[in-house]
Amino acid sequence: MKPKISDFGIVRIFTKDDLEANTGRIVGTFGYVPPEYARKGMYSTKSDVYSFGVLLLQMISGKMISLLYGPNESLSLLDYAYELWNDGKGAEFMDESLDNTYSYCKLVRCLQIALLCVQENPIDRPLCWKFSQCLKMRTRI
Repeated sequence: MKPKISDFGIVRIFTKDDLEANTGRIVGTFGYVPPEYARKGMYSTKSDVYSFGVLLLQMISGKMISLLYGPNESLSLLDYAYELWNDGKGAEFMDESLDNTYSYCKLVRCLQIALLCVQENPIDRPLCWKFSQCLKMRTRI
């Protein structure tokens, strides 16, 4: 459950006109591969965005992707983040060591970006690596 540099970089195998492709063999670290890749072997330029979002959620929370969270310890890290965000409790998701009133707004923005990146539907994930533009996109968050 430790991310490897090989978990990122699927986007490099695409040509300029490719949008998505299919593979018969799933590679990558469990927890960091997007659901469409794990289920159907479909990968796209949005696959790396998903992996980046998972890593960002881990950095913000200080929590491991492999454990369960929430009141009944029944939620994945991603589901836990969404639940807290939807309940207006995003600050509870953040690691206490990051508690700094000067950077709180930046942490909230990072949480927003991470949640955009790990959306179930790849179409809803940002395509850009300039994430300030991504916050302007219409999404379910």
